[in-house]
Amino acid sequence: SVVQEILQALQKELDLRLCSVHLIDSFYCSQPATFISATLLVTATMLRLELPHVNVLSKIDLLKQYGDLPFELNFFTDMLNLSPLL
Repeated sequence: SVVQEILQALQKELDLRLCSVHLIDSFYCSQPATFISATLLVTATMLRLELPHVNVLSKIDLLKQYGDLPFELNFFTDMLNLSPLL
């Protein structure tokens, strides 16, 4: 794709080290289905761009407005075991 070509040109010609940053709204932690959707989008983007990436959970201060989380917040940041989401 054109984006991949631009990124490769930046890396090769300008000798830049690139990284993608994906902002995930904290709303997506309110339900397992929306969290899985956001996680799949991040994974697809990472694979498509072929860059290392960092996920950032944004608007964390608004998380209380969405009610109780189905899991503890550290579950969403560590994601070691996804079987409870199914």
